[in-house]
Amino acid sequence: MKEKEFKISELFEPQNGDFDIQQTHINNKGIFVVSSGETNTGIIGKTDIKAKIFKSNTITVDMFGYVYFRNHEYKMVTHARVFSLSFKEKELSVEEGLYFIAQLQFLKKFYSYSNMASWKKIQHEKIFLPITKNGKIDFGYMTARIRELQTARIRELQTARIRELNTYLRVTGLGDHILTTEEQVVLKKFRERGKNKFV
Repeated sequence: MKEKEFKISELFEPQNGDFDIQQTHINNKGIFVVSSGETNTGIIGKTDIKAKIFKSNTITVDMFGYVYFRNHEYKMVTHARVFSLSFKEKELSVEEGLYFIAQLQFLKKFYSYSNMASWKKIQHEKIFLPITKNGKIDFGYMTARIRELQTARIRELQTARIRELNTYLRVTGLGDHILTTEEQVVLKKFRERGKNKFV
């Protein structure tokens, strides 16, 4: 896989909110509101107050350098220095968006309350992206890589749950449980029904 260095400003267009949404405007109606911070990925609730609505499949960056992909529409506060990035070339898929935020995670190492992130500061930062033979961004590779990681994570979680269940069964004395004939018949029917579902 070949990679190429890109400036953030080559890839994204920044946008800011147009109304200073306050806590008193949060009424759990309407659209999610994004602020700065790591808690709940910066979402502080919902509001139906009139304010600029940002498109789904965009990225938010806050003053601390936290970066999140938003696969839903949202509004943003203006007092907490959070801004939105729209990819210039096209609308990003979820997998592509996740790949980009993985590349942008380094921002949180450099920015803090005493040195806040802003478009002016981050636009010259560079990230490496996979490219095709003709030098274009390889979106196919990005999608495949994220899906591969998601599949590995699901397998990891399933293995952990099976381990927990085995431990529980052993501790409670159910680990060597022998099924009755009736239970074996029910289990066999259940398995057959599961197979037939996909036929």
